[in-house]
Amino acid sequence: MEDAIEDILLHDWDPVGICDNTVPRGEYSCYVAGVYRLLAAGASVDEITEHLGRIEQRRIGFTSPVEKRRHAAGRLHALRLRSPNPRPAG
Repeated sequence: MEDAIEDILLHDWDPVGICDNTVPRGEYSCYVAGVYRLLAAGASVDEITEHLGRIEQRRIGFTSPVEKRRHAAGRLHALRLRSPNPRPAG
């Protein structure tokens, strides 16, 4: 599930715009565990959207359009639905 989360962060969220570049995978890997915990806790799309926005503001320094965050959050939320017993991140 962690790889799927990272794929969505890279291809659907990507507030830095690195997906189109040749930057190695891993740019957003430090955010995977936090998203995983939200999914395991049953977070809503709105909660995931807000979490991505907080990452942008506090750690990246700028924000992407809310529609882009919501789209990524919806895809992340769908992962939770496909995995009924996610294991907690350690």
